[in-house]
Amino acid sequence: MIYTLYRIKGYYLKIQKINDMNNYNISCSAILNTFEDGWEFDKWNYEDLMYNYCEDVLYIPESKITEFLYGEDGIEIVLDDLNIDDISDDWYINLQKIADDIYTN
Repeated sequence: MIYTLYRIKGYYLKIQKINDMNNYNISCSAILNTFEDGWEFDKWNYEDLMYNYCEDVLYIPESKITEFLYGEDGIEIVLDDLNIDDISDDWYINLQKIADDIYTN
């Protein structure tokens, strides 16, 4: 596999090149520890609520979400199968603004 490191909108993304120059697969994780009012998550029952939160509040397409990890820093949203168009969509730009950290996997 060939990986290329790109700096896009202030973030470094490790992008896997697939087939041709216009087809990429990007994986990243975003850590959130603050949420909209009315949304609270306890560590025993957060996955279903996080899917709802990601779809209803953050507008992240469910097909892009791989998993959620609960840790001391907050809840990590693991995203996969992103492409160049996804990282310029409103939902991804807003995620960059509100996430405590975004990094590529």
